[in-house]
Amino acid sequence: HVIWSAGVTQAGSGNRCFLQVDGNLVLRDDLKKTLWSTNTHGYPGSILIIDDGGQVAIKYSSGRLWLAGIPRGFHNHSSSKELEFPIRATFYYPWYPETFTINGAWAHYKPLLGWYSSSDPKVARTHIDAMDYAHIDLSIASWWGPDSHLDRARLNMLMDETLAMGSALKWTVYYELEMTKSPSPKTIEKHLTYLRAWFAQHPTWAYKDNKPIIFVYNDAGCDTPERWMEASHGEWYVVMKLFPGFESCHVQPNSWHQYGSGKENNGVVRNKGYSYVISPGFWKAGNDKPWLPRLSSGVYCQNVQKMLKSGDPWQLVLSFNEAGEGTMIEASNSWSSGTPYGYYLDCLHGIVPVSAAKTTVMLQWLLWVLIMFLVAACNF
Repeated sequence: HVIWSAGVTQAGSGNRCFLQVDGNLVLRDDLKKTLWSTNTHGYPGSILIIDDGGQVAIKYSSGRLWLAGIPRGFHNHSSSKELEFPIRATFYYPWYPETFTINGAWAHYKPLLGWYSSSDPKVARTHIDAMDYAHIDLSIASWWGPDSHLDRARLNMLMDETLAMGSALKWTVYYELEMTKSPSPKTIEKHLTYLRAWFAQHPTWAYKDNKPIIFVYNDAGCDTPERWMEASHGEWYVVMKLFPGFESCHVQPNSWHQYGSGKENNGVVRNKGYSYVISPGFWKAGNDKPWLPRLSSGVYCQNVQKMLKSGDPWQLVLSFNEAGEGTMIEASNSWSSGTPYGYYLDCLHGIVPVSAAKTTVMLQWLLWVLIMFLVAACNF
């Protein structure tokens, strides 16, 4: 039984697969031409592991750089507590250090963590802590299809760290291929099967109506929800990007959202009854001037408050760490404050969403019950 293949069909008696000292697993022919690699160079001291469950991994320090082989299994029911509207979510990008530059130009803002690697568990823990601080319910990770940006290792690491930290944060992916390739229902179904096998079974994957959630970054056209609802067979909670005339489409997904920086409305994009998006600014790497200048702490906090008051189901923060487009809110010396998080995250922390408020009230009630029980026990 084959548990993994590099997918190389080129025949040759001299083909050799080996782990380089820099952490890159490479397949070369007898002329030393590279036929395939994991692109995990830059991690000296890495080791290659094949475990008893049929998974193949490159491990570095306490984390996995690359993962393949046999998925752990399928789940046909909710693996975690379901999310309830309104949901505060943020767009997350697990693709660094590859995309700190765009066409050779560096991002205008440097994270406090430096030019980090998304494969680093310490970075994952710092990000999860920051999202918890900001009362984020859901992190929507950019995804470009199977094997993209070391997805199996990085997404599983993020979810494993979330679980280990005891965080209530949930995860899903932002399906980006729809914007550029308009995949067929068969391809979409194949990708959904891959996601269910490798990720959606995890206890931290987000569920709604007993279905795993997936966000889709799509172009306009009613054919898009038709393809997606055909491919998903009603088994996924599909949240599509809305477009002019979306409400008139004969086939509707489970929900709609918008993605945008809000240049014309001071960092806000609202589609009432669907989503409320806030952005701190937009300044793409390589551009001389920002598309949307960075918002002050006061203006951003006002936008967070308005988002909360809107009651819209999807309350979206653009973005946690999209450095290349300059929309990130993760900690940076460019917007430092009296906390380790910076003033954008401070605003989200100080303006508590409904979901977090409910949790706080419940905990306070349980504490009161416990105190009353102890008092009664002592009196007895």
